[in-house]
Amino acid sequence: MTSLLKFFGSQALLVLVTCILSSAENIVRRPITSPEFSPSGPLLSRAVLVGQTLYVSGQLGLNLTTGALVQGGVTAEAEQALNNLGLLLRAAGGNYSSVVKATVFLANISDYTAMNEIYVRYFTHDPPARSAFQVAALPLGGKIEIEVVAVIDEVEENKNVSPTAGALGDPTEATNSAARRDSSVTQLALLLFFLIKKFMTAQ
Repeated sequence: MTSLLKFFGSQALLVLVTCILSSAENIVRRPITSPEFSPSGPLLSRAVLVGQTLYVSGQLGLNLTTGALVQGGVTAEAEQALNNLGLLLRAAGGNYSSVVKATVFLANISDYTAMNEIYVRYFTHDPPARSAFQVAALPLGGKIEIEVVAVIDEVEENKNVSPTAGALGDPTEATNSAARRDSSVTQLALLLFFLIKKFMTAQ
């Protein structure tokens, strides 16, 4: 009976320590922008980096200097939208090959083939997963909007953090705070491990 209790006690100890260590994980959320973009205002971030995953807001075919849609129909807008996406991908330390999921919104599904002719130029090898569908309307009367999710292999601290990031907390302080918290939780887990082990040995 004593051996059985020790066995189940050791398993419970392992689960406890695992849960405590898992709770130590802290992923920093950082808005990402690029100098070419105007401030996005309080409604959205151009992109948000969570750990190594980058979520990029939908991009229209906007001329970033004038703020107006480019002329030339869906092909010109698709090219501009993808160029705008590229700016944000690079701002986070990635590129088009970092994209793992793309979503394409079309004002007219008849433009699907024309869109693909532009799209394929940007994703030339191992293209991301993708959804494409027609919507009732797009902002500013746009013909296409594209949003992506990317995985950034190497994240540089404080790289191209949005000027509005202060509302979400300083990224450097958040990182330092997470490190201190992780250290404290790890120490607590080790302390509990030795206390419970000592108690079980004494039985």
